[in-house]
Amino acid sequence: MQNLKTLILTLSLLLGLIPAGITFAADTWQGTGVASDAGTNDPILEGSLTDSTNMGGASSVYVSGSYAYVAGFDSDSLAIVDIRDPNSPTLVGSLIDNTNMDGATGVYVSGNYAYVVGANSNSIAIVDIRDPSSPTLVSSLIDSTNMSGVSDVYVFSNNYAYVTSWSSDSLAIVDIRDPSSPTLVGSLIDSTNMDGASSVYVSGSRAYVTSWFSDSLAVVEISDPSSPTLVGSLTDSTNMDRASGVYVLGIHAYVTASGSDSLAIVDIRDPSSPTLAGSLTDSTNMSGASSVYVSDSRAYVAGANSNSLAIIDIGDPSSPTLVGSLTDSTNMDGASNVHVSDGYIYVASYISNSLAIVEIRDPRLPTLVSSLIDNTNMYAATGVYISGDYAYVAAAGSDSLAIVDIRDPNSPTLVGSLIDKINMDGATGVYVSGNYAYVSGYNSNSLAIIDIRDKSSPTLASSLIDDTNMDVAASVYVSGNYAYVTGKYSDSLAIIDIRDKSSPTLVSSLIDNTNMDGASSVYVSGSYAYIASWFSDSLAIVDIRDPSSPTLVGSLTDSTNMEGASNVYVSGSYAYVAGFDSDSLAIVDIGDPSSPTLVGSLTDKTNMGAPSGVYVLGSYAYVTGWFSDSLAIVDIRDPSSPTLVSSLINTVKLDGASGIYISDSYAYIAGFNSDSLVIVDISNLHYLVPEITHSYCGYF
Repeated sequence: MQNLKTLILTLSLLLGLIPAGITFAADTWQGTGVASDAGTNDPILEGSLTDSTNMGGASSVYVSGSYAYVAGFDSDSLAIVDIRDPNSPTLVGSLIDNTNMDGATGVYVSGNYAYVVGANSNSIAIVDIRDPSSPTLVSSLIDSTNMSGVSDVYVFSNNYAYVTSWSSDSLAIVDIRDPSSPTLVGSLIDSTNMDGASSVYVSGSRAYVTSWFSDSLAVVEISDPSSPTLVGSLTDSTNMDRASGVYVLGIHAYVTASGSDSLAIVDIRDPSSPTLAGSLTDSTNMSGASSVYVSDSRAYVAGANSNSLAIIDIGDPSSPTLVGSLTDSTNMDGASNVHVSDGYIYVASYISNSLAIVEIRDPRLPTLVSSLIDNTNMYAATGVYISGDYAYVAAAGSDSLAIVDIRDPNSPTLVGSLIDKINMDGATGVYVSGNYAYVSGYNSNSLAIIDIRDKSSPTLASSLIDDTNMDVAASVYVSGNYAYVTGKYSDSLAIIDIRDKSSPTLVSSLIDNTNMDGASSVYVSGSYAYIASWFSDSLAIVDIRDPSSPTLVGSLTDSTNMEGASNVYVSGSYAYVAGFDSDSLAIVDIGDPSSPTLVGSLTDKTNMGAPSGVYVLGSYAYVTGWFSDSLAIVDIRDPSSPTLVSSLINTVKLDGASGIYISDSYAYIAGFNSDSLVIVDISNLHYLVPEITHSYCGYF
């Protein structure tokens, strides 16, 4: 039997300060969310899942990969939900255990395990989630002294779980290195500074604990897990009344308070004396503020009493401002917990027994519109080109060219494809001109010319295979009567006469293992071809005025800013080079072709990890990140100081993001690992319709 304090905390913390007369929702729902009138940043509901059996009293959510893990307080459960289609989340599996997860209040996922804490069972349960359809209990630790009325859990480095408890006013540290036998290492009980400990976040060597009854944020030193010690605390009954959730980023802790309907921002630079930096109180959009997640200068707050999600601009910590909100009493009734991942907000709601998936609407951020996944016709998609109503996708794994109807960006449809292992083995680059698509074959050392007049049935017109001048053909660009193909292993640029589509012929080539070692990408502008080369970390400029005798004019080698140069785009008097190994975008002044010079660069492993494609339009460069599964948007108005504007990271649909093409208001991205064409809305960043140009990512 719970003591009175735990019972009050259990219900109140999950629901905020619940007004009298509130009733529980039915097991099914219908209707849509109602957005506030805060502005154009208002998020929209994408989909939701209601399940009172497996998510009864949904109290907490954690997203990892393709799944959302939801703790159910009333159902004593962990539910695993497939979120690959945000419009239709689906229950995959669940574990119900009223012994080890009684009153499940928190969940944290790390590696192969989910860590679930139970308020009524005073426990932490370790669940094996390797098979999402059948999660199984590995072990648990029950401790009514140090974990009485457990409220939250945070896992750090797979070594320790940090557990807060309401009734025991405590932070417990549990050794989880052996998942089969979790053991208590140390604990701190403090009824003054952690009275009704409700939430915990770990950063570095400190744990940050919010507490419900003491209206406080406590800073705990955890460098010695066996002896956690209080470093400092801040009590504020005005801005942190019933402190419930906490998130730490940089020098600030972000605290939600259910009693004051507020978000407090606390400066933690001096851990012994945390101070209030700023706060926002909003009883309309954050009533019963229960949980907070911080990402990209935004704080996302769940309001348990207002059944809402509020988006707060925290760019100025001293003056946080509401920029958008969504209220939905059907799908977010009793909103208790929030998690942000891959452009979506996931809200677990206690009363509606639900998981809601909300799309972020932010003018600074690109928005994923749709994707087409096809591992038959677009296996290991590498290059993409847009012409008219169609996207042409080269796929290295399926040796193919796929033609996709993109007239409805929300529903791209495969129209036709050509698979040809002889002439397009390892298809990587694609360029469309007139009635033909030109495809470079990485493994077949070839250029294939495809007749695309009948989109439903593209046919091979001819091909040219040349092991000497196009060894590992990585990229193709068409200009006038010629196709320009780079040979990555032959360190070459081949110029091919394509006037006779039935019989392309080699006109000439330039081989240069110093300045074009690992030639990966080519862009033609005016009288010059610009070549990015992987192994020489370089940009080479080749005079092509005489197609029969291309000559090197100038080059720039830079192993710091263009290491593993994989892609190049030319706009005006600048060349934009992606450095795959340096995680960078380099801007090179090509006004004097004989002496290209580095003007500026941006290195960003998080948003441009292993950049593989680049496209420039207006004031922005659009860069795909192979390892970061991302699209980064870079402001290039000051070439000497390019800056990141925003990015979209999606580990499922943008997995291995490679080639990119911009057309109208959309970015079209080839996903190598996801075998996909992804369409991203970038309308908020530009308003001009771009000309049809070219961008290609080399295949590695």
